[in-house]
Amino acid sequence: MVPAAVARYHLPGVNRGAVSFGFNDRVVVIFGFGPGSPEDLGEVAPCVCPNCHNQVFLHHVRSKKSVRLYFVPVVPYGTDDYLVCPVCSRGLQVSDAQLHHLRSMSAATASFRAGRLPQTRYMAQVEGSGASSG
Repeated sequence: MVPAAVARYHLPGVNRGAVSFGFNDRVVVIFGFGPGSPEDLGEVAPCVCPNCHNQVFLHHVRSKKSVRLYFVPVVPYGTDDYLVCPVCSRGLQVSDAQLHHLRSMSAATASFRAGRLPQTRYMAQVEGSGASSG
């Protein structure tokens, strides 16, 4: 038997320690997964875009994949890298093996654009990488 002092504060079938959120005591959880916002890491190499046929500097774009809870990324699970045309936004995915060459071309392009690398040496590096072939 429940003492009278406790009985008046405890109703049968009601758990006073429980906290409920949402609709009709049900919790609503919003989650998702997939690529996040693309991050432009700069120009990589000059070429003719195979899609729009413009002479452009392709950009290195990174997209980090993550699980999101209430639209906030909480668990990263992968990264995709792309070379993207700045005119038509079409691109191609870059493999992990190609990232080393992509980073060296990106550094050379930044040096060339800043005037620290002569055009002849830059063009030799571009031709050596095969980037200008499109």
